[in-house]
Amino acid sequence: MTNEEYIEEFIQLTSYKIDYSSKKDIRKNNRDAKKLIKMRNIIKNNREMFMEVYCFLLKSDNKKVQVSAAVDCLNSDVYIEEALEILNEVSQEVNSDELDERLTAFSAEMALRIYNGEFPGKKL
Repeated sequence: MTNEEYIEEFIQLTSYKIDYSSKKDIRKNNRDAKKLIKMRNIIKNNREMFMEVYCFLLKSDNKKVQVSAAVDCLNSDVYIEEALEILNEVSQEVNSDELDERLTAFSAEMALRIYNGEFPGKKL
C-alpha cells in the first residue's frame, strides 16, 4: 500500500458519520475499526512511511482524522507536541451543537486523560 493509498483509506475509515441508532452503521463501524487496526499494525513497522503519512494526517481538516492520528502518534512516540496540541484543541469543542463533534471532543479528552495517567493501567 502506498502512502497516498494509506492516507486515503485512513481518512475514509475514520471520518464516517455514524448513526448510533442504526445497527447497520454500528456493524460498519466495527468492521472499519478492525481494518484500521490492521492498517496501523502494518505501517508501524515502516518508520519512514509512518512519519510521512501521520505528518499529513495530523494536518487534516477533519477533526476525527486528527484525533485518531494524534492517538496513533502518542502510541508511537512521534509528533508528541503536535498530537497533544490537537487533542487539547479538539477536546474543548464539547459544547458543539453537533453530536458527532461532541463525541470527537470526548474522545480527544479521554485520550489526553489516559495519556496523562489519570486511568492507571489503561493504554491508548
